[in-house]
Amino acid sequence: MNRGLNSRNDQIGLPRSRLKLIRRDPPPVGHNCEYVKARNALILEAVKIADSLVEVVPPGQGDDEAVNESRSKWTRAFSIAMDTLSEPLL
Repeated sequence: MNRGLNSRNDQIGLPRSRLKLIRRDPPPVGHNCEYVKARNALILEAVKIADSLVEVVPPGQGDDEAVNESRSKWTRAFSIAMDTLSEPLL
């Protein structure tokens, strides 16, 4: 079967002779591909929100504790933004 040049296998750049070795596991029970796509589309917006709320201290520009604390705060802000943005998807 010829899927053409735009098939997933051609995109990963493996020779066709090796493609028989690649197998995809079925999605887990309860997995919703459309929800995952929609949620993934919100990541950039959540990053912008987290960036606007928290200033991350770059490594080398503060002590380790300040760097780690700013990263933790950013991660929390990102997580809250993702939860808020994705709430309508549920």
